[in-house]
Amino acid sequence: MSFLKWSRSYLANVGNKSFTFREDLVFDKNAFITNDRLKEVKDVVVSGKCHYNADLERLYVDLTIDGVMILPCSITFEDVVRKFHITDSETFAFNKEKDEDVFEVKGEQIELLPLVYQLIMMDVPLKVHKEGLIDYPKGEGWEVIKEEDLSNKSNEIDPRLAKILEYRPKDD
Repeated sequence: MSFLKWSRSYLANVGNKSFTFREDLVFDKNAFITNDRLKEVKDVVVSGKCHYNADLERLYVDLTIDGVMILPCSITFEDVVRKFHITDSETFAFNKEKDEDVFEVKGEQIELLPLVYQLIMMDVPLKVHKEGLIDYPKGEGWEVIKEEDLSNKSNEIDPRLAKILEYRPKDD
């Protein structure tokens, strides 16, 4: 049995007790193909503590997810390695009340893998930059410039528009 998957009968046998779990996960590179801000996730370790309340048929989970993301640099598209640490607490219920903020269990089994995947996807940053980036990319007729260079250039006047500054409307 996977440590991230518990059946209703297993939890009933556990009774009103707490238990811990730890599992190393390996995600296929294609699992994140729909996200252009994430290339790969590796070295993922999911661990935590669960408590099952047999009377309410609820599983309370405190989990920690640690791992490494490989992300494309927003400027050069080179790989950037970023460690992540995610903590979360969730409640799973086999019979959910209306307007309750818990995961309703469909069927006879609680599985954490979809939640782990969702939490990792929510932790992906919008932009990352390669540390120590000195040379910004450029090509024929274009270049990427730093923000501070842009503010310096904004004070300069485009020579093509300089003649407009000389224009003074005449009073009629």
